[in-house]
Amino acid sequence: MAATSVPRSTLVFHPDRATVRPSWSSTAAVLLATHLALTALRSFFPHAYGSYERSGTTGAAIVVVAVALAPLLAPLLRRVLAGRALPTVLVLLGAWRIAAQLWHGVPLPLAAAGAGVAGTALTLAVASADTGHARSTGLFGGLLLDAVVMGAFTTWDPVWQRGPLPMALAVALGAACVVTARALTWGAPPTVTDPELTVGAGIAVGAVLCLEVLFLANVGFVASASGASLSWATAFAMAGAATAAAAHTLARRPGAVTIALAGTGLAVVAWLLPVARGPAVVGLVLAGQTAVGLVASRALAPGHEAEHRSVAGELGLAIGWSFPVLATLLFQLHYDRALPVSNRLLTAAVGAAATLSLTRGRGALRTSPESPRPRLLPVTLAGALLAAAFLAGVLGTTAPATPSAAASPATTLRVVQWNVHQAVDEDGRLDPRAIERAIEALAPVDVVVLNEVGRGWPLSGQLDLASWLSRRLALPFVWGGAASGSFGNLVLSRLPVTASELVTLPSVPGTQGRSLLDLTLDRGAGSTVHLLATHLQHRNDPQAMQRRLDELAIAVQRTGDGPTVLAGDLNPKQGDPPAYPERQPAQFTEVRALLDAGYTTAADLTSCATPTSGRNCSDYVFVRGAAHQDRLQVVPAPLHDHRMVVTDISFR
Repeated sequence: MAATSVPRSTLVFHPDRATVRPSWSSTAAVLLATHLALTALRSFFPHAYGSYERSGTTGAAIVVVAVALAPLLAPLLRRVLAGRALPTVLVLLGAWRIAAQLWHGVPLPLAAAGAGVAGTALTLAVASADTGHARSTGLFGGLLLDAVVMGAFTTWDPVWQRGPLPMALAVALGAACVVTARALTWGAPPTVTDPELTVGAGIAVGAVLCLEVLFLANVGFVASASGASLSWATAFAMAGAATAAAAHTLARRPGAVTIALAGTGLAVVAWLLPVARGPAVVGLVLAGQTAVGLVASRALAPGHEAEHRSVAGELGLAIGWSFPVLATLLFQLHYDRALPVSNRLLTAAVGAAATLSLTRGRGALRTSPESPRPRLLPVTLAGALLAAAFLAGVLGTTAPATPSAAASPATTLRVVQWNVHQAVDEDGRLDPRAIERAIEALAPVDVVVLNEVGRGWPLSGQLDLASWLSRRLALPFVWGGAASGSFGNLVLSRLPVTASELVTLPSVPGTQGRSLLDLTLDRGAGSTVHLLATHLQHRNDPQAMQRRLDELAIAVQRTGDGPTVLAGDLNPKQGDPPAYPERQPAQFTEVRALLDAGYTTAADLTSCATPTSGRNCSDYVFVRGAAHQDRLQVVPAPLHDHRMVVTDISFR
């Protein structure tokens, strides 16, 4: 009997459940790859930051580009390993997750290898999923799982931590990868190839992941930008992921106009979020996630049938992987070395790239009634809401209580000034616990001023250091964004804060933004102390030096008549590295300006024998008015090259 020819344009794949790997394994592969890809990026980004500071732009760029291009090996792996490519890479990813947990600190080679393997696994998992629903369910499930994990560990990724709970999670994820890999090899391979993605759809997936990393699923960003507590920010992030899943599930098959509008909306949200503040951030996140769900309906939909597998989808996903790697790092690099254009244009362009999901091949979209849309919306929403409510409740009940005013005024205060370098040490390892222990060793401490604090910055692993330290030290905090709403100065205070104002300081075009926190602290019985906390411009060209003096002038203008404490990293001009000349700190123009304004300090201004940053004397605590420094110490500290300045202040 002659074979009947079926036109390609009408070809529909009817899978035989006995010979095709089960759909749950495809879903699980995408889910695990999504979550572990985000975990791998959180372990890699701090190292990229550390490599940039140690080796400069060129050295860091080599490592970053290698990680970004690693998924381009996916088509080669599939050619060599055939149907075992994804199971093999998934097992490697699970082994990496356990190894990273065992090797405390996740060294750079291991972090870079993990990010490369994770990107490759995600590329293979999404491209080879047996249905479009497996792709989308796995992707949104991975985002929800990631939000749960980050919320449960208060935004410090457990991959950096020791203890039974982080290890149990690592073993569970590793075991899940092995089980899923085994399930992917069950049965004979299908006689007709899986539905394929196009290059544009794959790139759109990468664009979505980039915006999730930077803003949409970033608990620390939502908390810092919106002003919400960590508990509410966690709930909002999880609700956003559920909103994306709901929009995807409810969208039957959005057309070109709908996707174009969704992509445009995503670009607008990506343009607004870097500068948005307050409750509007929550609305933008939910709007952005709605757009993500609509884009996913097109990009991850059951694709075109083909008589042979092409590498189009894998190529698109591999290119898309460069977005969460390269675009994220370029976005953050802009705050230190300005890009030719605003980094907001970069994120807007990434959002607009989601419209590439409109590109489709020549084959027919799957419309087979044998592959109905699963009814996952009620389960997804119910599970997300329950998890969000539980986490929000736990986090809300464990937050530090607002202090009450003392019955009698405090006569002494211990104040700490420290530039903590985002809790990233000189080797690129993220360790906020080192900060906690160093401060606890100085107890009792009343006021802590910290500079270079990240809240959701990918360069510090999306850690919300402000919320994390506040909980660990049981000290409420006041936040002052500087370079962005997610990077700046932090004040932890045992004293009630009766008034606060964030002052944006003038900056040189193309340099990092700076700010000043102006606080009034209640010492008890109506007595107050004025606190000014800042971190000044760090460059030393003539324009930057003048702007630094302008920043100091603003601080001096805000000095009150009562007792005042000014603390911060002043970055005074001390000479040119590496051979800094021997100069007295009292000769620094910035220090001289404060002395002339009536401030005093117990720091040694006759020499820089005890530097506070490398070989420099950069960090200071000054007092004015009815305040006196009884003593001041420069205390060695872990992490980066900055040391702690600790002073005891008495009031007359």
